[in-house]
Amino acid sequence: LFASLVPIAFNNALAAFSSKRAEIMNIEVNRLREATNVLNAVLASMNLPAAIEDSGGRQVPPSVSEKSNEIKRQGGINTLDKMINDLPESLQRNKEILDETNRMLDDEERGDIELRNQFKERWTRTESSKLTAPLREEAKKYMDIIQNAIHADKVVQEKYRMNRDAIVLLSKQTHEIADELPAATAAGALRDSFVVRELHRLMDNVASIKAEREVIESELKNTDSDGVRVRLIAAFQQGNHNDENSVVVHEIESLYTPLRQQVSESLSKQEQLVENIRRASQQFQNEKQGNESSEIREEMLKNLARAYDAYQELLNNLKEGTKFYNDLTPLLLKFQNKVSDFVFARKTEKEDLMKDIQRGIVGGNPAPTTTQQSANNPYAASAAPTYPPSQQPSAPSTGGPPPTTTPDGSALPYPNPYMQPFFPMPPGYNPYNPFLNMTTPAYPMGGAPQYPQQGYGVEKPQSGGKKK
Repeated sequence: LFASLVPIAFNNALAAFSSKRAEIMNIEVNRLREATNVLNAVLASMNLPAAIEDSGGRQVPPSVSEKSNEIKRQGGINTLDKMINDLPESLQRNKEILDETNRMLDDEERGDIELRNQFKERWTRTESSKLTAPLREEAKKYMDIIQNAIHADKVVQEKYRMNRDAIVLLSKQTHEIADELPAATAAGALRDSFVVRELHRLMDNVASIKAEREVIESELKNTDSDGVRVRLIAAFQQGNHNDENSVVVHEIESLYTPLRQQVSESLSKQEQLVENIRRASQQFQNEKQGNESSEIREEMLKNLARAYDAYQELLNNLKEGTKFYNDLTPLLLKFQNKVSDFVFARKTEKEDLMKDIQRGIVGGNPAPTTTQQSANNPYAASAAPTYPPSQQPSAPSTGGPPPTTTPDGSALPYPNPYMQPFFPMPPGYNPYNPFLNMTTPAYPMGGAPQYPQQGYGVEKPQSGGKKK
């Protein structure tokens, strides 16, 4: 047992390493993915590789057939339709929970104002508006999250609308796709020319770059954390822990400097490759000579290539959007329970105070003033309200029992659940940013989540001393 104990400084260094590792991994993976998206967009604009595979007639180019088969394997347009149609329902469910929570706060405050106006100075308890400020702030944060999600949904739905027809065609059988394509022979006449052979070679280079990037991304995500732990322990055992950061920086540099270099080389290689592809493609277009049917066919093939890329992006976006809403629901329910506990406690306090006032009226004596609260000190209550056993607060602990008094010794009126801070997001919580890797405008999730900025499937950075 004691052999497994390590210094606090070691744990701090390990946490710092994990956080820095996640940060670097996200940056480098996103660099690779953004570059690949740019490369795909360039190829789609030139109808490559479909243009050089096209032998004329109505035959479907092999690359288009492969894209069609991949989309059908993933569920085709039906999967996309179902997910896009489920989004409004998921949004509405979360919005209704938050609206009901705000309604409870509004009703409680409205009732408090009415009774205060009715009983004047006899109504001695703290104003609701002073007690609910933290709850109102938390509700506003959730509302901001939902508003950003609504905007994100609209961008996804617009991209879906623009590409749906072409995705429907790719979801069909190969012979059905062939029937939709116009016949053309101009490209087929060039299939053995030098420029076509050159474009084939360049397409092989594109495939090689993409394969290399998959390997680099895998290495970025799967660095040897166990080996780092062993080396950190050894460094601390040798007394090399005067500067924790220097130990962490050394490990980070040794692990990620080579991988960063590979990423930079891959991006540089792509720049030269794209330039060569543009030049060869222009020569190919010049040699094809224009004919109307060939141009229509080529434009359709371009649309199919773009639709395939859009399908992959939309599928990832919708998966993240669905997970986002599913993760948000329990957080909103927990917040609603916290507000419900607050409202119940205020109701109990209200009933007790009204009984005191009524006894004072019947007995001809003024209501007791021992519970009078200072207008400048909303925490100066005589006692905390009670909760029924079935509604005991269940807010998560923040590391110890909450305080029951203010710094001046006054009792807190509602120390338990509703004065707790904003609920932390759960492990794996994904704040829905589907546009990080898209070539269209970025998904705007600033602030509390980003609908915040993360790559798909990329690990989120961890702070040095907190659990996520």
